[in-house]
Amino acid sequence: MLREFMTKLSAELEIGIEGASEKAPGVYHFPLDDILFVELSEPGAEEIQMRCVYPENPLKDPGEFYTAALVANLYGRGTDRSLLGLDSEGKKLTLSYTIDYNADYKEFKEILEDFLNSADFWSRELAAYGTKPA
Repeated sequence: MLREFMTKLSAELEIGIEGASEKAPGVYHFPLDDILFVELSEPGAEEIQMRCVYPENPLKDPGEFYTAALVANLYGRGTDRSLLGLDSEGKKLTLSYTIDYNADYKEFKEILEDFLNSADFWSRELAAYGTKPA
């Protein structure tokens, strides 16, 4: 199903396979900018998973940033139902969302658009709290 959705999306956006390329069977990378991308995959038969892993950026005040991220998760501020977390090493911020497999293409596209907006928002937030400029 994901392959069908990504093919249709690529055609609609006229980005071709280079714009939303298949990195492995069933795994797509949708670029946000030169560094950041959203990975879409079907890890199980009943869901489509979206994930964005942000580049490591040392934080000026980690406590303040993580508090903001926890509040965002709690109240959905800037996440639009997505979840913020950390990678397995606890060094990189992640944003993730799981789409139910029963979603149709229109719902998939709307959720992806919201996710891309959230990913962009948190990229800017991370830069604002970080020591490296965006």
